[in-house]
Amino acid sequence: ASAEMLEKNPKEKKWLDNIKTENNRMNKLVISLLDLSKSENIKENDYLIMEIGVPQLHDFYDFNPDIAVLTNIFEAHLDMFKTREYYNETKLRMFQNHTKKNIAIINYSNEDAYRITKDIKSTKKYFSSKEIIDGCYLKDDDIYYYDEKIINIHDLKLQGAHNYENVMCAIMVSKELNIDNNKLYFLQTKKYDNENDNSNVIYTELYGYKFMFMGDAGVEKEKDILNKYNLSNIDVLKVGHHGSKTSSSKPFINETNPKYSIISVGKNNRYGHPNKEVLNTLKYSKIYRTDQVGSIMFKIKNNKLKIETCTQYKGIIWIIIMR
Repeated sequence: ASAEMLEKNPKEKKWLDNIKTENNRMNKLVISLLDLSKSENIKENDYLIMEIGVPQLHDFYDFNPDIAVLTNIFEAHLDMFKTREYYNETKLRMFQNHTKKNIAIINYSNEDAYRITKDIKSTKKYFSSKEIIDGCYLKDDDIYYYDEKIINIHDLKLQGAHNYENVMCAIMVSKELNIDNNKLYFLQTKKYDNENDNSNVIYTELYGYKFMFMGDAGVEKEKDILNKYNLSNIDVLKVGHHGSKTSSSKPFINETNPKYSIISVGKNNRYGHPNKEVLNTLKYSKIYRTDQVGSIMFKIKNNKLKIETCTQYKGIIWIIIMR
């Protein structure tokens, strides 16, 4: 069996991922949290989970998440900013309105991340893939949450310390939110010689609905997944590699038989995604493309799945609401 990770809470939950405008260089957040808080979809005890890049933080001033995660300070991002100081300042905006009531989850072994967060007011908790610390850490190929052994990295078959650290962050957030019941299954097969096939492929069931997220996995990994796992009649398939011709083979789509196929893709992208042949392969499912319908929201309420779109926001938005 595959490794099991984060999911579920009896309260509603939203996944909100990489909100962008068509100005991909700045990637400004175009939905204010005030607007979200007024939405009829957001209830008092709901959890809203966001993945935010540094460019999106650029315009955040009133942002105040209950839990904020800083995975790294990365040299490659510096080209977006005039100075390192401004880059660090932008990163810190996720914590700027925190008090002791808020949780900051920080990479202990990333020297810059540790240094710039020393004076934040949050309650700080740490993870590390390099050292045994008071927090989440890696020891003898096992990931521990304090003294509790959670999972062996060979069960994940994720490639490299950065991926292990992402898993640690998920563990720490799930523990803070007391998320224990539902499961994400990482469908691992073997180590590949290309980065795309080493992507995480994730399967989960929510209230009887089957969700599968393909990452950038290609046809070789698709074949290996079919050989190892019994997968059929997927309700929602997040199509591999933005609809590239390197993914979504006919045997894989025929076997998984998705009801809804979701393609996250930029409008008029230079790669020509999604590929016409892939679209033809997916023709027996209902296809949703972010370049055409904008944001996509999955809502499960009273055991019924409803999909809503919003063309006002042309970036990638994933929201899952459960009750």
